[in-house]
Parts: sequence; structure tokens; C-alpha cells
Amino acid sequence: METTTAYTATGSANSKMSLGRTAMATVAVVITFVALYIGFIFLRDSDAPRLVIALVAIVWGVGGIAALYYVANFFVESLPGVWTTRIQPYIFVGPAVVLLRVLHASTLKTTTQSCSVGIPTA
Repeated sequence: METTTAYTATGSANSKMSLGRTAMATVAVVITFVALYIGFIFLRDSDAPRLVIALVAIVWGVGGIAALYYVANFFVESLPGVWTTRIQPYIFVGPAVVLLRVLHASTLKTTTQSCSVGIPTA
């Protein structure tokens, strides 16, 4: 018969939190958000050619999401093992759920607006 073992968190092996690693992970999260904000400002206010803006937007978007996943996972793995196993699934599923919620809300708004076209309002 095959035996299975329980999942152990890949972060800290014991129940204690490494303050140095957690501080470094927090700084990495802040730096990532600042870099993404700087990229957003560049894309919003740039007078560069459209091809350059398109290429920067693709690299900024894909690289930014990858960086956010990496630093968020790094932060969660710096927490004690019990918290790592509790929070880590939400790091990967959370953005998809938020995106689906936003798209669902915009779909509902568009549908209700299209159904009310031509109906006079008082």
C-alpha cells in the first residue's frame, strides 16, 4: 500500500518567524509596488512612440504580475509554517477571483445600461 505524508510549508520549518526575512520580504513588496507605480506614470504621461509604449506596457504588465506573485510568495513563506499553509493558496487564487469579480461587475453594468437604452428617465 502507498503511504502519503502531510504537506509541510516551504517557508520556515519551525513555528518561529524570521524577522530578518520578513523585513526583507516587506521591503521587496514595497519596492515592487513603487516600481509598478513608476511604470504606470511613464505609460500614462509618456510622449514616446506608440510602439515603444506598447512594448513597455507588455513588459511592465507581465513582469509586474510575475514580480508581485514572487514577492508575495516570498513574504508568505517568511511567516511561520502554519500561516504559510493558510495564506499561500490565496496568493495564487486571489488575483483570479478579483479579476473575475471585476469583469462580472462590468458585464452586469454594460447589460443593464444596454437594456435601459431608449427608456425615458423622469
